[in-house]
Amino acid sequence: MKLSQRIAISARVSGDQQAQQDTIASQIATVQAFATTQGGRIDPDLLFADTGISGTPLARPQLDALRDQAAAGALAQLLLLNPARLARKYR
Repeated sequence: MKLSQRIAISARVSGDQQAQQDTIASQIATVQAFATTQGGRIDPDLLFADTGISGTPLARPQLDALRDQAAAGALAQLLLLNPARLARKYR
């Protein structure tokens, strides 16, 4: 997989326990490590992380910001640890 230089990261934790366990940081670190091994670079301005928010609603502050940036053409690729971090139910 060839990665671009405008890579965004999306991460989410849904509960207080996950937030306390710092799983946002571990998600981001795992995805950044993958990008580095593939020759990509994560753009720090394209890091979108919702903390303490369920994956059920699709209206979440950082997910909304991610969609806005994607619509504006500001990112080339999106990396995330698991599709469930975007939404629990998706099409």
